[in-house]
Amino acid sequence: VKGDILSEIDSRIDDPTALRSQLEDLEREYPARIKQVRTDLAELNEQIRQLNREQGICERVVQMADADLAELEPKIREAAAVQASNGHTRASAIAVDDRVYSFERAAAKANQIRQTRVAYSNRVADAEHDLTYLHQQAEGLEELATELEAERAEFQLQIAQLSRQVDAIARNERLIDMLEDAEWALAGADRE
Repeated sequence: VKGDILSEIDSRIDDPTALRSQLEDLEREYPARIKQVRTDLAELNEQIRQLNREQGICERVVQMADADLAELEPKIREAAAVQASNGHTRASAIAVDDRVYSFERAAAKANQIRQTRVAYSNRVADAEHDLTYLHQQAEGLEELATELEAERAEFQLQIAQLSRQVDAIARNERLIDMLEDAEWALAGADRE
């Protein structure tokens, strides 16, 4: 932007009105750029919020799976031990949460719970990785928005200063023209 400003100033220095117009056009670009960065940042923050929510749900599923396994696995081991000590070909039934399962069904349920736990543990790890990346992006966008806002404020100050200087130059040019006209008129009067 600064390079554009300087080249516009150099190319339009003879026309104060055009210069002022070009500077105002450049200044009007800032709000759109800032708005776009802020919009991107809002979308990113929404993604972070959703991913945090999903991660929380996954962590809760892992906790529930751990609790279920902590209850089920000792009962399966106990039933297997009873089966081995009695020499029965069939293990005893296992009661969990007011339900009774056969040994095979309880072992299958424990296996299913382990698989669910692994899947949700992986989702938690993926979410942590993605959140790290999204937070880095959010920091970068926040820095960019802050930088653009600071540039805009500085640019507005420079425009005001340049505008005053352009006005002063225009006044000086009018004064010079008036003095030249007065000198020409005096020179013409002396000849008469």
